[in-house]
Amino acid sequence: MKLSSNYVRRSIPLAFTLIELLVVIAIVAVLASLLLPVLAKAKAKAQAIQCAGHTKQLILAWQLYAGDANDKVVNNYSLGPLDTTIQSKTFASWANNIMSWDVNGMNTNLTYVRQGPFAPYVSHSTEVYQCPADRYLSPAQRQRGWSRRTRSMSMNGNFGRDNPTTPMSPDVYLRTSDVPSPAQVYVFLEEHPQEMNDGWFLAFTDGKTIIDMPASHHNGASALSFADGHTEIHRWLDASFKQPVKPDPSKFLNYRLPAPRDLRWLGDRSR
Repeated sequence: MKLSSNYVRRSIPLAFTLIELLVVIAIVAVLASLLLPVLAKAKAKAQAIQCAGHTKQLILAWQLYAGDANDKVVNNYSLGPLDTTIQSKTFASWANNIMSWDVNGMNTNLTYVRQGPFAPYVSHSTEVYQCPADRYLSPAQRQRGWSRRTRSMSMNGNFGRDNPTTPMSPDVYLRTSDVPSPAQVYVFLEEHPQEMNDGWFLAFTDGKTIIDMPASHHNGASALSFADGHTEIHRWLDASFKQPVKPDPSKFLNYRLPAPRDLRWLGDRSR
């Protein structure tokens, strides 16, 4: 028997049934739940690698600067002297901006970054001072339309002059040749955004005290570069070193949490 064309058309389903559609949606949801964490981890790993590349460029700039300055380590000014060199536009410190959660132009002014002593050694790049995962902004900064602040990195306070006028502590390295074990002493690291202000960071060698806090953007890890030129992505072990970022000037990190393993690790690599 010959089938009519009308019969053939009616025999072909015109759309998914409700049950079929629900099954497809369920499968997509399951696949998404499996893939999204994997993609998030892959993104975090890629950002960590990029950040390590930035700290690598900074340590190479640090070494090249010293090579051209008769082995002298670049200045590493603390808050007061840093503000003075910025206001006078002498830009004498390695980092010439003060990060905050307010709308001060130093948070985004790339001109200050390009005027720093590392500029010729990093091809006047501004990105090397930033971690790609550090996109933290306060509500006031977001209202201004900002996309990010200009610096995520800090330097070990045991390196360089922190003040141009006062006598230096004998414990501070003023020349690269002063460092007895360059592969064991870090120079640059990512600082926790909530603690970021000047570019000066210090963990004491007693393994019990720290000024400011390292970042933990990369699944609880941070990138550090060492005086010999190598870079590491180090994962923190203690909860106090993995505190969330709260972009608010009235919020502070909890320094009372114990951190015996991470404080000792940093302390052992501070000098």
